[in-house]
Amino acid sequence: MIYTEEKLAVAPKVAEFLGEDGIKFFTDLYDKHGMIPLVIPAEPGTSPMMPPHMIHFREGMQIRNFLRRQPECADWDDIELDDNYLEVVCYAIDRDPVWEAVKYTPKAEVHMTTFKPMGAPLRKIEEI
Repeated sequence: MIYTEEKLAVAPKVAEFLGEDGIKFFTDLYDKHGMIPLVIPAEPGTSPMMPPHMIHFREGMQIRNFLRRQPECADWDDIELDDNYLEVVCYAIDRDPVWEAVKYTPKAEVHMTTFKPMGAPLRKIEEI
């Protein structure tokens, strides 16, 4: 289990890694959605071929790779990184973690992660 103190210890390094543009990106997301979503659906009115923006796989992967190189996270395994990086980002951008947005179904129970797009109830990808 990763404790809040460990997440707070690495948050300033994540803020430095994100830089001004990264902090603005995540802050804008948080302020718009009330959380940092794992996926941003395509905006209404855009082409139906426009794919959703997969924050978990794009920006999230960069942050998880950064965390892997930090001594504070040396003993975090991949599942712990997946389950905790959003909370670290929330601390880095000076926002309170939204626990409903950071909930994950244990990977042993579901083949894919769960997500909460823009106020929809938490659900499994297979159910969509």
